[in-house]
Amino acid sequence: MERAQKKEKALFVVIIVFSILLFLWLKLEVVKLGFEHQDYLKIKKEALEENKMLRLQYADILSPSKIEQNAKDNFGLSEPKEKQIRYIDK
Repeated sequence: MERAQKKEKALFVVIIVFSILLFLWLKLEVVKLGFEHQDYLKIKKEALEENKMLRLQYADILSPSKIEQNAKDNFGLSEPKEKQIRYIDK
């Protein structure tokens, strides 16, 4: 009978130790996932800021004044003179 009680106590201790280890492992996983979540939130925030900046650059590049300036600076284009304009009747 004493031997059966020792086995039960040993099994109980093993179960308790296993439960504690499982609990600690789960806690560590929660902490690790929390850090990963914060990293992903930071990456998302940076991506949104970059997206906003790129949208502003895109809008700026497509503005008529920017297109006109680019045409003058890079292609030597200028406003047409009066005699260069031709009107077409339907």
